Amino acid sequence: MWLNDELVVFEGSLKRGPFPQGTYYDTVEIAPFLKEGENTIAVLVWHFGKDGFSHVNSGKAALLFDVQGENITICSDAGWQCSVYEAYQNTGEPFPNYRLPESNIRFDARREISHWNKQQFEGHLAPAAVIGQANDLPWGELVKRQIPLWKDSGLQSYTAVRQSADGDTLFCSLPYNAQITPFLKVNAQEGKLIKIQTDNYRGGSENGLRAEYITRRGVQEYESLGWMNGHEVWYIIPEGVEIIEVKYRETGYDTEISGTFNCNDPFYTELWKRSARTLYITMRDNYMDCPDRERAQWWGGEVNELGETFYSLSPSSYRLAVKGIYELMNWQRPDGTLIRPYRLVTGTKNYLCKCWLP
Repeated sequence: MWLNDELVVFEGSLKRGPFPQGTYYDTVEIAPFLKEGENTIAVLVWHFGKDGFSHVNSGKAALLFDVQGENITICSDAGWQCSVYEAYQNTGEPFPNYRLPESNIRFDARREISHWNKQQFEGHLAPAAVIGQANDLPWGELVKRQIPLWKDSGLQSYTAVRQSADGDTLFCSLPYNAQITPFLKVNAQEGKLIKIQTDNYRGGSENGLRAEYITRRGVQEYESLGWMNGHEVWYIIPEGVEIIEVKYRETGYDTEISGTFNCNDPFYTELWKRSARTLYITMRDNYMDCPDRERAQWWGGEVNELGETFYSLSPSSYRLAVKGIYELMNWQRPDGTLIRPYRLVTGTKNYLCKCWLP
């Protein structure tokens, strides 16, 4: 969300499903960004459009916006302008596995709407259509977000950048395994396909999220807004594209690694450090089994993670545990049993089960 050209919210991205017929909403303080006279508010709305292990597809994309203040009321009514942004597309195969509601993202800069989110925008989008009311289906009852908006590093330089022997790939090192959105600035011919992935990418299905960017002619910038994670970001560059700059933005749950551990064996000190980093990267809108291939709130994993939180992270992290517990309770079946997927490990085999807790 942009207000008077200033980025106010980079990304909210709570998966839908506080209970079977409910949707989360966010509250944001916008007063500091308002000015006397005319103000411009622009919102890029994401709709996954498919189910996932921790996301229930409503089947309908929409924006609910409601500002109430002294002498001001702004609501998401027919006075807004709205359009499907056709530059955002899916890639071709291979696709991520069915556990993820997220998709690969392709952006075709030839279809970009220049400055659509800026005060200087002189074009016009179609009038918005009112298709429902707050707390109506298909979005259902609205539930206030229980966790903070993401911590946002802003655009950062990679710790190191190296080039493949044939010159077609940039390998860009991150300081650690991080949740990031990749950025590039290039001078290119029109219609060149740039592929972006991390070192976790495995060719689709599991560990399968990636991004693509199709160039327009000239100097251009792009940040792929679907977060991915890894130790490196790889930019696969075709002929006819000159790289001017590459950067990344780290986002993640707004908490700090505040616990400490030291002993006279450096191995265990380093193990604790890496374990704390692992804990952090497996949390975002829920504790997850892993950020690469499913991002699902497996309850057996969450029990372990939320217990580790008290020794490792600052108190803001506790709210994610509370959110998970509420979701566990609010997905009860009519007979009162609780249902949540969990992973049972026995010996050398993993069994995927569902757990009914009376």
